[in-house]
Amino acid sequence: MPRSRMLELSGENSSGKTTLALSIAAEAQRALKERFVVYIDVEMALDTVWAETLGINFKLFDHCRPLTGEDAISMLEAYIRTNQCSVIIVDSVAALLPKAVTANEIGEANIGAQARLVSDAVKRCASLLRDYPDTIVIFINQKRARIGGGPASFSFDPTKTTGGKALPFFCTTRLSLAKIESLKNADKEQVGQVVMVNVLKHKVNGGPGARVKFSIDQERGIDAAREVLELAIEKGLVEQKGTWYLFSDTEKEQGEAKAKTFIRENLKKWTKAVTS
Repeated sequence: MPRSRMLELSGENSSGKTTLALSIAAEAQRALKERFVVYIDVEMALDTVWAETLGINFKLFDHCRPLTGEDAISMLEAYIRTNQCSVIIVDSVAALLPKAVTANEIGEANIGAQARLVSDAVKRCASLLRDYPDTIVIFINQKRARIGGGPASFSFDPTKTTGGKALPFFCTTRLSLAKIESLKNADKEQVGQVVMVNVLKHKVNGGPGARVKFSIDQERGIDAAREVLELAIEKGLVEQKGTWYLFSDTEKEQGEAKAKTFIRENLKKWTKAVTS
């Protein structure tokens, strides 16, 4: 992920947006050991146990809970100016509630209030990030059904993101996440899911259109062992016969769970093998 830029992660509920954002933050903590990660929890829904499972170091982690959208943006700007943050996560754009909306009656029209707030926020944020090149800002966004006529109604995507049009323009990278498969164990209990990521925009390392999928284990987070195992099978490094996985003439495991454990115990070796 490019530094000094803004990134948008969008998708339906339970599509892995927060998991991916926190995983990026955990990697940043491991790479930049003295810099903080900030989580601006507008939805007030952060699962700290899950965050710790994903590798977040809470000694270098600030958890903020703003009451209004303006408060969240003020916090975002203040943390960027400290020049001590590697990743700042805003969760979520859809929950950024302008003060003008809270002052009105429920059901009263507030056309464009949130879009104007987000538009001002991303402009100010983009300007600040030019002076603080080691910070990444991640906006987690939700999707809504696309309603209305015009050219957009003929789009193949029946959904759109919240917060107006400024955020898609100012973000260097935009990723759309979707759950495509549930992973179950022998007892038919869900133990994870497969997520498809569509690159909607990437102005640094190539253009849009790329697609990639990864697995999320409910006990471990993003499952690198499963991905390495699949790549090893594709490259012929591992042979699959029914439920058996043959790693060599003397090494074999029965069942995906045991095969992943074998890969996990030698993850660096197998990662190097599938990427060389």
